[in-house]
Amino acid sequence: MFLFFLISCILIFISYKLALRKFTASTITRENRKQIKYFASYIVLWSCIPSVIFFFILYFSTNIWINTVITNKFISSEPLIVQEIVQSQLPALVKQLNDTNSLENVDFPSSISKERILEMVKTIVHYQQWQQLLLYAIFVILFIILASFLLNTINLKGNFHNKVEKIIRVVLFLFASIAILTTVGVICSLLIEAIKFFSQIPITQFLFGSNWHPEDYELDPENSFGVIPLLSGTLLIALISVSTAIILGLSAAIYMSEYMSSKKRKIVKPILEILAGIPSIVYGFFAAITFAPFLVNCFSFFGIQVENENALTAGLVMGIMLIPFISSLSDDMLHAVPKSLREGAMGMGSMKNEMIRKVLLPSAFHGIMAAVLLAVSRAVGETMIVVMASSLAANLTFNPLEPVTTITTQIVMLIQGDQEFNSPKTLVAFALGLLLLCITLVFNIIAVHIVNKYKEKYD
Repeated sequence: MFLFFLISCILIFISYKLALRKFTASTITRENRKQIKYFASYIVLWSCIPSVIFFFILYFSTNIWINTVITNKFISSEPLIVQEIVQSQLPALVKQLNDTNSLENVDFPSSISKERILEMVKTIVHYQQWQQLLLYAIFVILFIILASFLLNTINLKGNFHNKVEKIIRVVLFLFASIAILTTVGVICSLLIEAIKFFSQIPITQFLFGSNWHPEDYELDPENSFGVIPLLSGTLLIALISVSTAIILGLSAAIYMSEYMSSKKRKIVKPILEILAGIPSIVYGFFAAITFAPFLVNCFSFFGIQVENENALTAGLVMGIMLIPFISSLSDDMLHAVPKSLREGAMGMGSMKNEMIRKVLLPSAFHGIMAAVLLAVSRAVGETMIVVMASSLAANLTFNPLEPVTTITTQIVMLIQGDQEFNSPKTLVAFALGLLLLCITLVFNIIAVHIVNKYKEKYD
């Protein structure tokens, strides 16, 4: 696809320049200069969009043709075991052939000839290569035909500004629709599989059960899928992490906004935001290897025995990860408060800390709460830190020094490996995903309500 993107950029650049060159310097005036640019953009859009759509239609249709007609044609005369191997492993075989030009590292049954399979895969790859060349050629030819036709038939009399705006509006609407449809697809896929699970396990048992042992489903089907221990562990770790992030992040935001010079702020704020770019698995290693032993030693000094895997370790490290979510957004909201409010409070005799508590924080409250609820949603959906720093044991406890597990951790454990989603032990992962989606949705609704309720507009 990189080659397709490169070809598209070259054609767009050439067609845009040719559209501009259609008009000589003598015909260009101050009034129609912008009109000429919109004319060139109109030519490019009507040349590019139909060509791209036609390219992808041909791409997907020819892929289906190669994967069905051509593949079946070459393997129909082969033994049944060969047909099953080629059909099930074709993408992996093609990738292996493209990377190493051989299938030596692929394991086949001893009764199958590697040479024959290699020959069939090479033939299929050959068809795919010709397919790509043909599609690129069709795309270039269609683009050139459309651009030439438009350049020769359209003059500068139309209102191209409005036409270009309409095209861009339609394109943006289509992209927004794709995002919405993707969300709907995710919800529907979770809902369909969750319904299959609830058709075998009562929803009341799932929501109000206190025992979580999916591995014992055959022995005790009525007490194996209680989600209460997972929910309590998720909320406990989220509460610890968000509390830590609020204390440290909001303090950092207030200090950067009100006490730090603008020169130092430009240096410190990007450094603090680097924390958001660190992968969560790195935080997991830090929690398991460094922070957990440190915390155990600290509690041992006071005679308290703590296991290496506990909710407090996962919550504190996750809170460090969430600091940029709160500090950066809160700092922006505090900076957005009009300067006149600060000066008015100070002019009335308020001290700096009084101005911050009674004027600044209430004015930016809606933005700060939105940042907090964003951090809560992030904490509820975190996986790697909990897997490495907490535990896999579904304990119903609110003691932060004991091991707990979360919904996301159990989803990972349920779907890892080669699984067939036809039993409650695997379908429960979709029920957990749907529950997690509902929890996140509730937090988002609360965030929107708070923002709309406390939002104030300043002149």
